[in-house]
Amino acid sequence: ELQQSYTGLRVKVHDFFALAAPRINRFTQACFIKMVSHFPPCYRWFYDLTCAIEHDSSVQRWINSLGRHRLLDLLYTYNPRVIVCTFPTPAGVLSALRKKGVPVPPMVTVITDVAVHNQWVNPHTQAYIVPDESMVSGLVEKDVSIDNIYPLGIPLRNSFNRLKPPAESRAVFGLRNDLFTVLIMGGAHGMMKGVTGICKALGNYSSGLQIVVVCGHNRLLLERLRKMEGSLANPMQAFGYVENIGDLMNVSDVLVSKAGGITVYESLTMGLPLLVYRPIPGQEEGNTRFLERIGAGKAISSTENLVDSVLNLKNNSLALDTMRSSALVHAKPNAATDAAALIMDLALPSGYRQTDPLFAAQMA
Repeated sequence: ELQQSYTGLRVKVHDFFALAAPRINRFTQACFIKMVSHFPPCYRWFYDLTCAIEHDSSVQRWINSLGRHRLLDLLYTYNPRVIVCTFPTPAGVLSALRKKGVPVPPMVTVITDVAVHNQWVNPHTQAYIVPDESMVSGLVEKDVSIDNIYPLGIPLRNSFNRLKPPAESRAVFGLRNDLFTVLIMGGAHGMMKGVTGICKALGNYSSGLQIVVVCGHNRLLLERLRKMEGSLANPMQAFGYVENIGDLMNVSDVLVSKAGGITVYESLTMGLPLLVYRPIPGQEEGNTRFLERIGAGKAISSTENLVDSVLNLKNNSLALDTMRSSALVHAKPNAATDAAALIMDLALPSGYRQTDPLFAAQMA
């Protein structure tokens, strides 16, 4: 959005942990996926523990030293006008550097969950872009100035504003237009457990529906589901990573997925009811509570509960339309444009002309 809207702007994107610890980054990612997938109570312990860390503690000072020298190298190399953090750790490191007198440019933190966690909060952040107005009070309680909080939503990819006509999308994905469409998404790494059982239950339980499964980068799940495609009573299509996920959401009637913040706001933008299958402890629980509070989704605890919920929405158009309307009311489809405008307000010097080169850095 920044590069498309502002002439002469250069944007550099870095994965913070790949930058800070490239040798162990892949290993730690694998450990995180295993912990979340197989040991959710351990992740709850980790989430709660890191939320309780005091900002002036020795543990927090150690966290804020991670990758410090590599970040300094980036600052001196690029001399950015503004830095946008979509993950809390780099924001903490940059805040600590500014406290030490390093000339760090204005920082914008984009919080990507509807939950206030201590690690997102740092004393030298100029702006917090948050998903929903309900988060403002929680940040104020953590001593963030209300003037620095902007409930703009979670910025989504531009493809959500450039959707294909539904008939074209159905043809691309091989879907019928006369069936109730259940979209199942396990996340980019296909971490959602029980997808095979869900597909068997929905695929053989009731007629009049079709199933679409996005497996992300989980090749084993994709292969397993493709072997099942012809053995179910209802049609099923399995895909790997789907780039144009908005087009697929646009032709679906209900979404079954995890409750990552981006997925939540994608579903709201598309007016798509979200059934959260066994939400992971921590931020997913917060995101799920938000969905239930606004009436755009609900937590699902078992395959049986999921089948009942899907069939209820399939057979009850009033309930389905109510959830769709609730989702659209709380959607923020202009979040990317609004966030870009805010970021540029912090980056632009007085007297800036569109022909002047500027630079922005993003730390994810």
